[in-house]
Order: sequence, then structure tokens, then C-alpha cells
Amino acid sequence: MSGTRQRGKLLSDEVGPAISILNNPVMSNILVVDDHPLMRFGLQLQIKEIFPDYNVHLAASYDEALGLLASSESPMELIVLDIVIPKGQGIHMVEELKSKYPITKILIFTSKDEEFNAPLYLQAGADGFLNKMAQQEEFTKALTVVMRGNRYLSMRMQEFYLFESGALRKYQESEYDLLSNREKQILNYILEGRQIKEISYLVDLKQSTVSSFKDRILRKMRVSNTIELVNKMNSLYNRGIF
Repeated sequence: MSGTRQRGKLLSDEVGPAISILNNPVMSNILVVDDHPLMRFGLQLQIKEIFPDYNVHLAASYDEALGLLASSESPMELIVLDIVIPKGQGIHMVEELKSKYPITKILIFTSKDEEFNAPLYLQAGADGFLNKMAQQEEFTKALTVVMRGNRYLSMRMQEFYLFESGALRKYQESEYDLLSNREKQILNYILEGRQIKEISYLVDLKQSTVSSFKDRILRKMRVSNTIELVNKMNSLYNRGIF
């Protein structure tokens, strides 16, 4: 995946000088949304080093971010968004922001697991996803790629999904086929509406172990909560897979 691509394609290689591509006098605002003060101010300093002509606004919660977006005289060109923030709504934040501000780009910058969350948030409309463990140079690259109008995933994640879509997907009809027998057993109890405590008794496992199984099930099924899991299983059932 090299060279410049059109919007909607991944770009994670050479990005060149950042400032030369950003000369729009109208859109000169970037919003950082993170509930940790040191992270907010650190990102503000780093972004100002990359884009010194931009105003970098800070918000500690989703409600505060919405307030800044609504009161801003000119649109935000980019939102750097953590997905675990006060009043946050996970994927629905991205969907709402893209609905209200379709030209605003969104870079998810979070400590949450990339393999599970990245595809969900990109599908919801995010323009990039990066884990907070990334090096400063990679954050600079991600920021610049997204500001250019391309989508960003780390090289590690691109390689992961290339493998998954090629070598792995050839041997399965659906995500359900990836589940172990124990995971399928626990999934059936979840679909019956049973809680973790009850399931742990039925399968004779600790509640913490059942919770770990549930997390793996959600990850393998590419959903973020029980409601989405139920909806997906209904879809597989209607297709005759489950």
C-alpha cells in the first residue's frame, strides 16, 4: 500500500511536508478531546509543532466537545478523539459527529485495542485510528495523512487485516466459525439473556473467566456490545449460517 491514494484508501507511507498541503484560510481549527489533562496539553503542543498556523482547541468530555463545535465561528478541520471520555458514546460519537459535521475529519487516538476497535470505528466514519502506545513520529504521520484527506491505519494493523482477509477468511463462512466450542456454549447462554453470574454457575467457571470469554466472543464477532452481538447472530441465522 504505497503512494498517494484517493480519499477512502489507506495511506501510511511517505507523507512529505505537512504544512504545504494545508493552506485553507477558512478551516484552521483542530479539536483535541481527551479527559487526561497531560495528554490534552501534550497533544496540543505536538500538533502546534506540526501545524503552527492552526488553532488547537481542547475538550475534556464529549459534551464539552459538542459545545465547542457548535460555538466555533469556523468549522473544525480535524478532531483528535479518545473513545473513552466522560459522556462519551463509543461508536455513536463518530456517527453523530460525521452526521453533524461531515467535512470534519476524525482521528481516533486511544489506548483501546486496535485489532478489535479500529474496523468498527473506521466503518462508523472515522478517518484514522491509532493507539496511544505509538511513537511520536507515527502520530505525526497519522495526523498528516488524515489532514490530507486519506484514511490511516498503522502498518502493523494493515498487515494484520491483509492476513485476516486472505489466509484466514478463506477457511470460514462467518466470524461464528472462529469461536471455540466453549465460546459457542457461552454465546448461546448470552443469547438466552443470561447474566455473567448465572453463566458462570452453569459452566462451572469463575465470573472473571466468563467475562474474558465474553470479551473474546465480542472481538471475534466484530461487535462492541451485547445488543450488536444479538443483532449479528440474528443476521447470521437469517442467512442460514448459525
